[in-house]
Amino acid sequence: MTTTILTSTAWKTQESRWIRNNIYGYYLRGGSGNMESLDIQTLTFRADGTGTHYNADGYTVQFNWEWLNNQKTSLKYTDHYPAPTGDHGVVWEHIVYKNGAIKFGEYVSQSTTQKVAGYSIWIPVSFNQNVNLRLD
Repeated sequence: MTTTILTSTAWKTQESRWIRNNIYGYYLRGGSGNMESLDIQTLTFRADGTGTHYNADGYTVQFNWEWLNNQKTSLKYTDHYPAPTGDHGVVWEHIVYKNGAIKFGEYVSQSTTQKVAGYSIWIPVSFNQNVNLRLD
């Protein structure tokens, strides 16, 4: 992964599996068995270390982000939600760029007690169909 690739487009979820407070979740763009809709969620990373997150609930929040290693296989972004929600950090690990998509493990730590861990594939917003890459 490179900063140029990450900041070249807005990204949307293709597929995601997660555990939130011991409850399993799954989403596949265009799928019929989704546990939540992530259809409208997008992330836009900018080269200056800022970005915009349009979340699955329809809220737009700003974030700051940084690479966590020189290999650019880990990053952290911090969403800046207004009170009472407050900031929460998201860490992506084991980032792989393949077939125009990014695949990664992630965990979220919110200012509340909610914790999330998962594995996702994100694709450019401009893509009209899913890429040939799936979660194993």
